[in-house]
Amino acid sequence: DSACRQRNGAASAGYPVFNIPGLPTIWGNRHNLRAPYSHTDLGPMGCRSHSSRRWCRTLKTVSVLGSTGSVGSQAIDVIMGNPNLKAVGLAAGTNWRTVLRQAKILGIRKVALSNESAAREANRNKNAMGLENLEVFFGQEGLCQIASLPEADTVLHAIPGFEGIRPLLASLHGGKQVALTGKESLVSAGELI
Repeated sequence: DSACRQRNGAASAGYPVFNIPGLPTIWGNRHNLRAPYSHTDLGPMGCRSHSSRRWCRTLKTVSVLGSTGSVGSQAIDVIMGNPNLKAVGLAAGTNWRTVLRQAKILGIRKVALSNESAAREANRNKNAMGLENLEVFFGQEGLCQIASLPEADTVLHAIPGFEGIRPLLASLHGGKQVALTGKESLVSAGELI
């Protein structure tokens, strides 16, 4: 924050101000720890200006590969709690029930299961869950389709082992930003990646 805001009192600007013993004083003995700004702080186009810097809040679209695992489930919790993130595709191995529940909660229209029989079960049961418009892909090709969805900006890659290499390459070839959650793909095919 600018020195002007500190001088004029961060508390009057709506930011918490704390006395922190042991830290050097800048403006008196008060230090402000800026809380995340709220929607009321945002200007036009969801942007906020401070001095010469400008931060913009824009919607990021994400495909989650490995959505039923620990990392994927936590990522979905984060996506659900952040209005600036939107999931557009999910991929998993065999857990078709969880993928369908996640798709329903997030409003997803495309999912993939690496196991063909699991994909058949998902297709058979999607209408009962109110997911008539859901497209279900299967196998490595299906994972690659979710990994390279045109509407996805970022791909969270949480598929362990060798099975995740082709989808990772598809994401990179599609020009996606990749959030890699494990080293297996890099260890297995580092030169390709």
